[in-house]
Amino acid sequence: MSELRERRPTDARPTIASPVPETTLLDQRRLELTRFSFVSIDSIDCPNQRFSTQIFFELKFPGGNLDKHLRAEGSAFPAPEPGEPPRPPAGWYMKQLDIKNFIRHTEPLNSNVVREGDDIKLSMRYEGDFFENMELQNFPYDMQELSIELALNCRINGILGCELCVAPDAQISVSNDGFACHQLYDLDERTTYCQKLTGDGYPTIRVSARVYRHPFYIVINMMLPMFCFVLMSMCQYIVPTNDQEVRLAVTLTLVLTASAYKLVTSSTVPDIAYLTIADKYVLACFYLMVILVCEAAVVGCITYTHSRGILRDHVSTVKEVSPFFFFDLPSTPLLMIDDRTPVPEIFNGPALVDCIFFGVSMAAFVLIHLWVIVHIINIDRQKRKVVGAGVMVNFGAHTKTFARMQEATIVMPPSRAPSNAASTRHSSSAPSLRELSGRQPQPQASGKLNRISPGEADGADGDPPADAPGAEAVK
Repeated sequence: MSELRERRPTDARPTIASPVPETTLLDQRRLELTRFSFVSIDSIDCPNQRFSTQIFFELKFPGGNLDKHLRAEGSAFPAPEPGEPPRPPAGWYMKQLDIKNFIRHTEPLNSNVVREGDDIKLSMRYEGDFFENMELQNFPYDMQELSIELALNCRINGILGCELCVAPDAQISVSNDGFACHQLYDLDERTTYCQKLTGDGYPTIRVSARVYRHPFYIVINMMLPMFCFVLMSMCQYIVPTNDQEVRLAVTLTLVLTASAYKLVTSSTVPDIAYLTIADKYVLACFYLMVILVCEAAVVGCITYTHSRGILRDHVSTVKEVSPFFFFDLPSTPLLMIDDRTPVPEIFNGPALVDCIFFGVSMAAFVLIHLWVIVHIINIDRQKRKVVGAGVMVNFGAHTKTFARMQEATIVMPPSRAPSNAASTRHSSSAPSLRELSGRQPQPQASGKLNRISPGEADGADGDPPADAPGAEAVK
């Protein structure tokens, strides 16, 4: 060892083994959405949370016709050449396009690969039923976003990575002539879209058309009958307080009617775990009728004890009166505590309790409808605003994290060609996925980051991990 050290030159440095280079990823390709159109919207099935529509979309590879691999014919995955990873053609990427909320996947009505100048364009047309999570908190004054989630089954940071984004001059529209639900909904000709990355790095574009429900049908067939049921229940105050059987017969019959009616009308909304405006109104009216039933029982009990003389220990004489008047007021006898102090029965007996319950019931009835009116006014103020914020997801290749970004949903104007302002806003507020993948992860509002394990990030479906053996040759 000493001899070896003496023979080493003094200016020589120990050899440091260079790190093993990671598998080189292919040059990332870019697929831009240039056109998306809701050709027709045939039906909106709110109870089953689905809608039927026909869509047409067009994407392009900018400069794709200059790539000999991309402009190759066919859609088969090419066999790997010695020393080089395969480069699939444009037809293969078309097969990787997927609509995530398709209820039953079907073949496209038509699909084409067109070479136009330096670009390669992919166009597809689909028709079918799509799932939509209906947001019914404001039902029947709700707004629904009928969304299509277009995804590419190639991870943006994978070996065959391809970026999916919206072109700055994209034409995104919805056809008012093809909207078949005008009797129940108003169609907003503006559309919205947002770009995002899933947790495992697959790019997705969500395009939405907005519809506003006509509340007249639900108000007439659900809310107005409950309004009438409550008013009829208050007719018990016309019945004399000593006729407990008649009072209970009136209110109990209407409570049972309201319960059966609620079961019938519940089929108009899906099975959800929260209350809509219509549900709150119906339940409030139902509980008010239950209170009226309790009031009839309490007043009947007080009337019975009052007539037995339990509450009249200090009464000397009682004048006979007619029993049938509202609140028993016009026929109120005078209770003589002594010969000089007459006391009306309204201040001592069932009529007093009846008056108190009547005032409380009417106040509750008015407050319920004031609450509904105020809520409707607030909804109307926000009716034409974009609901929710778009989600742009930052995927860090080194930290394996993703976080919600604070970009807003892009709103496309009703015209087919977006204005320059819309294009400028898109380019400034909606960065491309390539730019997102190069940013540092941004914290969420709570200051925490959702971590992805390396297995989830590298072992996702589609592309193998970059450090896996044989990653250069993709099967």
